[in-house]
Amino acid sequence: PYRIAVQRPATCRPVGPFPGPVGAVVRHRATGAWIAVFMAKAGEGFARSGFYWTSSRDLIAWDTPRLLLEGATLYDDPCKATAPLIAYPSLLDPAAEGRNFDDVGDGALMTYASLRVEGCTITSDRDLLRRPVAIRVWP
Repeated sequence: PYRIAVQRPATCRPVGPFPGPVGAVVRHRATGAWIAVFMAKAGEGFARSGFYWTSSRDLIAWDTPRLLLEGATLYDDPCKATAPLIAYPSLLDPAAEGRNFDDVGDGALMTYASLRVEGCTITSDRDLLRRPVAIRVWP
């Protein structure tokens, strides 16, 4: 079967405004809108480093990302960090109806990790943090 060259299928086109992996995609129960949170680095299409969020009705077309929490992330140079790095954003609703916590109401907890840096090394000293967020998605 390997004697004949096979044409490889075309790769899928990336979806959304995401510079890397998405921390979470959840569905807003009241409106059905999808909400994604992710990290981004300043200078790569984003004004500042930090966590951003965006929403979509169909998981293909996404709104312009908006800054949710500013701070140096894992995408930034740890040698220049003046505070712990932030990473791994997610949205969790303790009242989620899905068994995978894949839906949110009008409020949720943004959970993320804070990573301590020593010199240019990201240490294993990490804190798991959570902040309440209000969710307002317009129809």
